[in-house]
Amino acid sequence: MNEGRGWLSPQEIADELGVDYSTVLRWIYAKQIKAYKFGVQWRVKREDLDQWIEGRAHVPGADNPHPGAPAFVAV
Repeated sequence: MNEGRGWLSPQEIADELGVDYSTVLRWIYAKQIKAYKFGVQWRVKREDLDQWIEGRAHVPGADNPHPGAPAFVAV
């Protein structure tokens, strides 16, 4: 593990967030999470991941808490 370090691997992010490794890679390829490639390995700064998570927080009463996400309308 990278505890106490500034860099996380996609697998460490997946384990921490409880999602599949391929989901994290999809976020990276879609440039939703700021990531850096070192050779063949992707790494994400802890502070960038924390900012990304905070940016996805649901704010009660907000019209669209996730800018860029589709807005769903009940019919």
